[in-house]
Amino acid sequence: GWELVIPEPGTKCGDYEAYTVVSGDFLVKIGEQFGVSATDIADFNSLPWEGRRDYSDIRPGDVLCIPQPGWTPLPTATAQ
Repeated sequence: GWELVIPEPGTKCGDYEAYTVVSGDFLVKIGEQFGVSATDIADFNSLPWEGRRDYSDIRPGDVLCIPQPGWTPLPTATAQ
């Protein structure tokens, strides 16, 4: 009875570019590809830090929003 909803890449990112993580990716590599720091990508996507420098919480299939210079945090869902 479960319904799985898979959003199209880019829909959660608004006007920002979306990137779908593939096997072997890590944030530094993704950041280099887009000319953005790994820290900015992690902060922009609210990835947990937990003292890890590689942000290993990303998994293949995850969609990351790529920030632009002067970015502001993406809005988060609020409980009603």
